[in-house]
Amino acid sequence: MNVTLQNIDQVSARLTVNIQKADYQEAANKSLKKLRQSAQMPGFRRGMVPMGLIKKMYEKSVRAEEVNKLLSEATYNYIKENKVRMLGEPLPDEEQQQPIDFDSQEDFEFVLDIALAPRLGISLTADDHLPYYHIDVTPEAIDQAIAREAQSRGSFQEVDTFIPNALLEGQLTQLDADGQPLPDGISIPDAKMMPTYMKDEAERAKFDGAHPGDTITLNPHTAWQGNQAELASLLQVDKEVATTITGNFSYRINSMQGYVPAAVDQKLFDQVCGEGKVAGEDDFRAYIKEQIEAAQQPASEARLLEDLRTLLMQKAGRPQLADHLLKRILIEKGKDNTPEKVEAEYERSIEALVWHLVKEELVEAYAIKVDDADVLEEAKAVVRAHYAQYSQYGPMPEEFVEKTATELLAKEDNVEGLVDRAIERKITAQAKQVVSLDEQTISPEDFAKLGRPAEEESPAEETATPEA
Repeated sequence: MNVTLQNIDQVSARLTVNIQKADYQEAANKSLKKLRQSAQMPGFRRGMVPMGLIKKMYEKSVRAEEVNKLLSEATYNYIKENKVRMLGEPLPDEEQQQPIDFDSQEDFEFVLDIALAPRLGISLTADDHLPYYHIDVTPEAIDQAIAREAQSRGSFQEVDTFIPNALLEGQLTQLDADGQPLPDGISIPDAKMMPTYMKDEAERAKFDGAHPGDTITLNPHTAWQGNQAELASLLQVDKEVATTITGNFSYRINSMQGYVPAAVDQKLFDQVCGEGKVAGEDDFRAYIKEQIEAAQQPASEARLLEDLRTLLMQKAGRPQLADHLLKRILIEKGKDNTPEKVEAEYERSIEALVWHLVKEELVEAYAIKVDDADVLEEAKAVVRAHYAQYSQYGPMPEEFVEKTATELLAKEDNVEGLVDRAIERKITAQAKQVVSLDEQTISPEDFAKLGRPAEEESPAEETATPEA
């Protein structure tokens, strides 16, 4: 067997694999013998079918299988051993001179077209400048964070003045046209209601400033805009009857419960920071500020990566590629890819490919390595970022973070993306040591105007991007 590589130009090559009968004959004979041992044909005992008949029936398919196996192994080994920087997969040469015929041939020549990855020559120096944004933590942001902490640790309590979302209990009495209790009308001594959820603003406003002991005249039908379920529940009548009751009621408030935020005191400080970790409101505000800064740092790092990517892609430009071969790869690899679709989305796919090549060169230049621990840390970062949207400031239990991250890594579809994120994080860390960072403090509003950094993914998810 002989394998040779001929460079056609800087970005494409032709791999020729010559396979002789002696290369596959022994393996083919073994396969035929195994087939004979299990073959069952009328007139012959199991394992006693003549070899001539076995060859007549199976020799072509066995030869094809063994030759294709050799071709695959030879191609893979040659590319690996010679460190051929290939994009995508080898493709059968469209102009191969000698067609393959497994019926009549014993020796074979396969010609494969290979797209080569170009060398981009990417490097970073101190002459390269990148902005680094520290997002300002304003006193108002700290106030809002403390208010959220207090709100999340509040409780329902008896209140003496109506507040939003208060739950009231009182005597509900149906009135006649003169505003007097209607004889034999509805009378509920412990009617419960939450005026905040009334649909009519004027009716809801009657409760502003109300206290236990006050009596308020209201129209339930108007307040809930005839909602059958709400009225039936409040008036304790059938739904069909509820919507026919359109008059006024009096409501004497007996009790009022509202959700009251926790007091901003040492008890709250201990709940948020850990017992005894801070003493006094100034220390608490400093702690909250640190937590906000830590929560905002990933956004600053993501922005830096986006600006770094822009700089590196400008340095790379649009390199010369074996476009014809890459389009063939996209068409053959993508299940739903048509030539028209590939043509329309090709440049977007190439943008993702060039970014991949840029990262490969930087990984090599900085000797970056990513191990299982790096990927686990990346998964943990994803977990923390996800739950930070729903939880308050303060460290999440590390056992929970690790357990959730491990579950995330158990799904193979997640691993490749996390590896890629780990690589980008390490590239960014290396770049920070090399380039000149123009550090500046920026308001959250102005930072938002910069635009949200795009998470790295293939620009055309439905198109198979050639892989380096």
